[in-house]
Amino acid sequence: MDRGGGQQTFVEDVNRLQVIKCVLVGDRAVGKSHLVCAKMSGTKYTMRDLVQTHISTVWAIDHYRSNSDVQRRSICTVECVTCSLRLWDTFGNHEKDRQFAYSSADVILACFSVADRRSLGHVETHWMPEVHRMCGSHVPVVLCACKIDMRYLYNDPAYMDLAKAASQRKLSSEDVVFPDEGKEVAKRLGIYYYETSVLVQYGIDEVFSNCIRAALISKRRGKILVGLGNLKSVVRPHLQVPHLPPRPLPPRLNEVEGKDVAGLDASMVGNREFTDVVFLVQGREIEAHCVFLIAASTAFQGFLEEMFGVETKSSGAASNLDSRSLTCSQVTLTGSELVSQVNDFDIDMVGDFGHFHDDRRVSEADTGIGDGGDPRACSWRSLSHDPEGLSAAHAAGGECSSVGQLFSRRFSMSARRCRALSLKLSEAGSWGVSTRHLPDFEVEADSEKDSGLNLRTPTASSTCLSSVLSQQSTENGKDRVTIAVDESVTPSQFRTVLHFLYTGDLPDNLSDDAFMALKRVAQLFGLDDMDRMITNILNEESFLNLEIKRKFREEKSRQLSALFLGQDYFSDVSIEVDDGLIRGHLALLSARCDVLLTMFSSEFSERSTGRVRFPGVGVDAFLGVLEYLYTGKCPSSCKDWAGLFDLCDRFFLPHLMASAEVVVIRQLMAAMESGADVVEMALVLIGPATLHGARQLVKHCTWILRVNYKDLIENNASVVETFDDRLQSELVRDRWPPVWSVCRDFGRVRR
Repeated sequence: MDRGGGQQTFVEDVNRLQVIKCVLVGDRAVGKSHLVCAKMSGTKYTMRDLVQTHISTVWAIDHYRSNSDVQRRSICTVECVTCSLRLWDTFGNHEKDRQFAYSSADVILACFSVADRRSLGHVETHWMPEVHRMCGSHVPVVLCACKIDMRYLYNDPAYMDLAKAASQRKLSSEDVVFPDEGKEVAKRLGIYYYETSVLVQYGIDEVFSNCIRAALISKRRGKILVGLGNLKSVVRPHLQVPHLPPRPLPPRLNEVEGKDVAGLDASMVGNREFTDVVFLVQGREIEAHCVFLIAASTAFQGFLEEMFGVETKSSGAASNLDSRSLTCSQVTLTGSELVSQVNDFDIDMVGDFGHFHDDRRVSEADTGIGDGGDPRACSWRSLSHDPEGLSAAHAAGGECSSVGQLFSRRFSMSARRCRALSLKLSEAGSWGVSTRHLPDFEVEADSEKDSGLNLRTPTASSTCLSSVLSQQSTENGKDRVTIAVDESVTPSQFRTVLHFLYTGDLPDNLSDDAFMALKRVAQLFGLDDMDRMITNILNEESFLNLEIKRKFREEKSRQLSALFLGQDYFSDVSIEVDDGLIRGHLALLSARCDVLLTMFSSEFSERSTGRVRFPGVGVDAFLGVLEYLYTGKCPSSCKDWAGLFDLCDRFFLPHLMASAEVVVIRQLMAAMESGADVVEMALVLIGPATLHGARQLVKHCTWILRVNYKDLIENNASVVETFDDRLQSELVRDRWPPVWSVCRDFGRVRR
């Protein structure tokens, strides 16, 4: 049979079926047309479709004549009775005349939106009176709640964004109609009650099947159906299984970027507070901080370790900042060379240091060389006491292990005196001491009080640094090293070098000649990154410096963590907590935390004592704060997150608070996915998070308690009772599964 004949036969078959006319009424924008299209056309809706601006439409009844797919979908079999369901959509305007639609109606479907409380009230005040006036009281009415997905979507971030874009009013929980309210209205009116959602395809077939049942039972009571077989099998509308909404999505997690501490470190360039090294540049003193120099340059690290007599410390991985080294421990002198150089070294006092001579020679006894003594054990202290004794080292051919061992920090003098060692930049480019370049000197003294050595800058162009070690005591008893820089380096150039070491930045307003001079200085100090950045600037490829700067700062942070975090290495402050003692570094802590800067200022005792106590704080929490201050990154793990949040408040570190929230939330989500008991974790964290204003963490802990409400009440009811009333009511209101989804006593209300 051709397609035309098949269509005609199908229409004839439909015309022989009993037609059930179902009229949909209700306020505008409650979802009547969407419900009809979902049933008769199989339309699927997305959230974006449902939040679009409403345009009043009516689904045309002509579809039953012109659309064979609609005709097929209209065929319904209910309890062995096959019917053709005809849905009549109507306008929601109250003043419209709907008399034609009501004519010969078999059942009325009164719709309201759970997102519009007024539409439910209008069912009682307008639509039911209109139905009774137009159809009489014998026509059954079914109350239908549309858009029940809005009960949990009203606070969904994705929906809220779409609704905001569509200029829709923001909903609250007070605007949403819950099942018990709809059930109460249906009970008062004596009608059936069902719920639907075209978004999740819930209750659509069910509500219309029960509308057919209600219509058939009404016809059976009035004996309207004649010759359609036995209707005794038709039962009253069924109870509706409550809709279980999907588990709420966790709150949106706002990621926090790592903190750029370069700007904070820049404030310490040229800052005289907490300095422990002084550079003499063309007669000018430029103060600096060892912690920043060592973290930025392995060359400065080795050199300063030797000058301070600090044991060489490895960060665990080779640094890629410098290919050269300032360390003095590379140089080895034989005993004979040592005697020759020390006894022939001539130093003239210049400037404010005056002039002195000392004819004493180095003795064998003071060197510890001879009579079984270890030639490697000689020190500057022994040499300075007996100038006669170094000849034995010459005779024995012994070696001193390093110049840094020879010129150790045991050698001290007054604040106006310094001791000098001329350092040579070797041909290989590394900082070291070559014996053939050491200038001749002799020791002179005006008095025992003023005895000492002073720098005389060599005239050789190859010599660029002189280290001057003075054990000057700062306010907290801290040693200071003075280092003289070669005359070819200007103060402005050296300040640029320091600024780069502190921040990784270079000025961009210099001339090419100035950059070329800086490039030479960078090569002199073995700063490869600085050298490459200047090259890129000269080649007009400054964009390449962004990656160099990023890697430089990352490596500097790694070095700060590996070398200094909680270590005694170059430390100058002791931090007492309840369960331990932690060493810290004043310059870095003060640069990156304003509260600690104030605490260590000269007006407080912590500045002079170099010791500060934090009662009620544990080691784990404080080390977490130190890790953030040293690296700019939140610790990935901590045994005392509550203590960490408390310190964030004490030290006013909102960025650390936000970062710690993200870390803890990720750990909670991972534990939840693995099946761990996250309820206990959330109960432990929600109190401190609320107290210290960790809002993201509070939201996620509340969400965990909501979606595990049953376990929460069964195992921790006493803890829940300690919550404030607001939190308790929020947990009950937003619990999952909601109470109405597990209650089975609603659905059909008997007339």
